[in-house]
Amino acid sequence: VLETLNIGMLKVKIRGITPLIVENWAVKTRQEMADKHMGVQTQTVLKARKPEEEAKEKLYLTSKGQYAFPASGLKKAMISACTSTNKAIRKNFLIQALHVMGTEGNLVVFDSPGYRVQEDIGRVGMNKTPRPIWRPVFDEWSCTFIIRYNKNIISPAQIVNILNLAGFAVGLCGWRVEESGQFGQFEVVASG
Repeated sequence: VLETLNIGMLKVKIRGITPLIVENWAVKTRQEMADKHMGVQTQTVLKARKPEEEAKEKLYLTSKGQYAFPASGLKKAMISACTSTNKAIRKNFLIQALHVMGTEGNLVVFDSPGYRVQEDIGRVGMNKTPRPIWRPVFDEWSCTFIIRYNKNIISPAQIVNILNLAGFAVGLCGWRVEESGQFGQFEVVASG
């Protein structure tokens, strides 16, 4: 007998332990990629770069101008953290067991007093030429979001545990722990 689907809603608040680097694709970069794939001839003109503007272009913003990041990043962090459970939770199981709900489309709004612009060296192009990149870094951040989950197969306590593991071992957004960085770590501070 197959049990009736029983959907639960879990409200979770996480707080950043380390700074968060957001890296949205700039509108200009997306257009250049689309033009290239559509066969549009473009002429590369080198212009003076503006660090503040480049960092601002990488923000995820809601229609109300609130800071955000993709909800899919939270779910991907939880799925990736399954590797650290010694096979107690399988990735495919977690993919089907829960869904992170964005507040506006796929975006989760987060609270922060603001960001600073950080300069790093990135490697771009086919030759991996080093060049400076500027990204927004949020030193303090927290967010509240909803997780829809299948109550028949996973509990709120398990969800909180896998979220805490994701915050410790994986992280969110740019230069996160999973990618040998030190950013994007978080912890659950409230759930219910």
